[in-house]
Amino acid sequence: MRIGNRNVPKKSRIVSLILKCIVIVSAVAGTALSAAAGSRAFMGGRTVFMYFTIQSNIASALICALGFCRMLNDRQIDRIRYIIKFVITVSITLTGAVFVFMLAPTLGPKAWNIHNTLTHVVVPVAAVLDFFVIDTDVRVKKTTALYVTIPPVLYVIYAAIGYVRGWQFSEGYNYPYFFLNWGSRAGVFGFANELPFMGSAWWILILLLFLLAVGYGYLALADRIIAKRSCSFRPMEEKHDCAIAELIRTNLKAHGLDIPGTVYFDDNLNHLSTFYLADPGKRIYYVLTDPRGKLMGGVGIAEFDGIPDCAELQKLYLCDDAKGKGLSYRMMEKVEGAARERGYKRIYLETHDNLKVAIHLYEKCGYTEIERPASVVHSTMNRFFRKEL
Repeated sequence: MRIGNRNVPKKSRIVSLILKCIVIVSAVAGTALSAAAGSRAFMGGRTVFMYFTIQSNIASALICALGFCRMLNDRQIDRIRYIIKFVITVSITLTGAVFVFMLAPTLGPKAWNIHNTLTHVVVPVAAVLDFFVIDTDVRVKKTTALYVTIPPVLYVIYAAIGYVRGWQFSEGYNYPYFFLNWGSRAGVFGFANELPFMGSAWWILILLLFLLAVGYGYLALADRIIAKRSCSFRPMEEKHDCAIAELIRTNLKAHGLDIPGTVYFDDNLNHLSTFYLADPGKRIYYVLTDPRGKLMGGVGIAEFDGIPDCAELQKLYLCDDAKGKGLSYRMMEKVEGAARERGYKRIYLETHDNLKVAIHLYEKCGYTEIERPASVVHSTMNRFFRKEL
């Protein structure tokens, strides 16, 4: 992830710096106010640092302070720092979720004081937003989500040791949160009709599953954001011919449409640039490439059957690595914008009935299915769509 790169949009840098400041100030203020609240307050007094909430707040503040300094110094953040930030972000998410959905309902109105709001709501929200706002080109494996279990597991061990040794997390309590009370009526694996309703082991299992779900979700969303930021569109050049031809054929074979003798597999497919570059005022083909220049997809438009104000969307394809990241919608927006620039009033497209994903995409983009136009007599495709621009 490169947040110090000079090519990062100024707006993203400013927003990220502001969010980091919010995290740092809120975490420090919330921790100080919690400590000043006294031992009779929930998570207050001199034992405040024994709670996962404060520990995760401090960790979030430190990682944001480090990121703030590196951004000001125009330095990059490497994979290790990105993973650490990811793990801390998920941990602070757990802090906010546990408080809002589990602790606050049991504490009542007194839960929503200033220091609880800062440490359980403001810091988590700002930290999560900052994780997604900063520009990044680092991608990690989905199995990285397993790392998010490390901080809470370590804390469970820490709290269990405190329970056995009789540490006072707050006045009269040798456990930090009700679901870590091993001596409750529910015990470890049991159930009860009163708080905590089920044993600590079940609570821990549920929270770990929640963490994994959040971790995988964050990585999936980050991957989509990275793909949208890092991939670029540009008009095709002659050098793209072979790569586009291979991409189209690969996609057609994957859907069982590799029919010998069709237009898809003739030699003209290797010379698409000759067609699209011959009259750029009426037609254009855009290629989608990653930061290294690798072809990720393509889509084109051309005049539809000689009708001056109607365009036809042609050859929309993506490689497997680019699918599922929202890039197809960006490609549609790009080519529709190009159609408007060329004076087209509507767009037609035709596709095969078994391309269900493509049909779903077209419908979500506002295309309406119509009957086959009378002028279209030579086509192996059986679904036609139209959209007014």
